[in-house]
Amino acid sequence: MTKLLLILALVALLLVSAIFILSMKSRQAPQLGLQDGKLTPCGPRPNCVCSEYENGGEHGIEALDTANLTPEQAWYLIRKAIDATGGEIISQDDVYLRAHYTTDILRFTDDLEVRQDTTQRVLHLRSASRVGHSDLGANRQRVQAIQAEFMRLAALDKSPE
Repeated sequence: MTKLLLILALVALLLVSAIFILSMKSRQAPQLGLQDGKLTPCGPRPNCVCSEYENGGEHGIEALDTANLTPEQAWYLIRKAIDATGGEIISQDDVYLRAHYTTDILRFTDDLEVRQDTTQRVLHLRSASRVGHSDLGANRQRVQAIQAEFMRLAALDKSPE
């Protein structure tokens, strides 16, 4: 009985240590940004979604249609939607925005990128976990929440004009 408790305690300690290490690793910001004017494609792991590529498969998600907005209005609304869904904007310019989301308990960090395509009149989004294999759909749900908030805000307010 004592051996079993010792083994269980050791397994629990290893599990907590592994989670702590992954949490610390997720705080290291990856090299992101535009590649040839587009968002970085998702890798092979199922912890990323991106609207930039037509053959998205499990990684595919719809871009945000901004045809009824000026580029300034679209940029304003996406920043508000990110803020409303708990994101923190890290950097931005006229066509690219980077934000991150941090989980409450384990402090895992996920990255969100947005690229404004003024020719196609859309906002492309990419959301990816920094660590782990699967995210159990968390990034897809996050992008869908951002899209819903963007559409809600667009119906209410299109400032600045």
